[in-house]
Amino acid sequence: SNVIYTLYPFLKAELFLKWKSSELKEQIEQYADALVQSNLIQQDDEGNLISSAPNTEEHNQLVVLATPVKQSLERYYMTLALITQRGSGNISAKQVEELSHLLGQRLSVLYEFNSPEFFDKALFQSFIKVLTQQNYIRTNDQGQIEFDDNFRQMAAGAQLVLDEVTLQMLQHITTFTDEELKEALEAMASQQAKRRLKRKKA
Repeated sequence: SNVIYTLYPFLKAELFLKWKSSELKEQIEQYADALVQSNLIQQDDEGNLISSAPNTEEHNQLVVLATPVKQSLERYYMTLALITQRGSGNISAKQVEELSHLLGQRLSVLYEFNSPEFFDKALFQSFIKVLTQQNYIRTNDQGQIEFDDNFRQMAAGAQLVLDEVTLQMLQHITTFTDEELKEALEAMASQQAKRRLKRKKA
């Protein structure tokens, strides 16, 4: 449940969820009980919740239930991986938003996500805003994102909610060399300049 408490502020901001953090424990217990009663998960003698075995009807139903938030969690992890990979003080919030947007577009094409919200800039902006509000990151005088072990631990914990294949795919696509990062940012700046010029002509 610690992972749920960590992720909840981000999901609450994005999905306009109504519960306060203080109400989460009761909600988690109610939904867990309902899943156990529906035989979608099991509970052992120590109270641990256990997922149904893969390739079973119960497991498939769990996957369907998880689908509405899966892309949100993938988007969060992609942004966390970008920030972590560049290191503290080496990338600005604006650059993270732009790169996350670009990578989201690429993933949508590669994996045929039919969901424009996966690369919606407003959602990346909201995520970074909540990261700041929750004191996971801060912005220095040069506009660069700084973070400490608290952020690293949170980013590592976020891995627990995604499967290994998805994690590897996101880690791969967010790994940039300094030269590749520079080229990507220059290309995005050029595209934005062209769009501004078109708007002026219109």
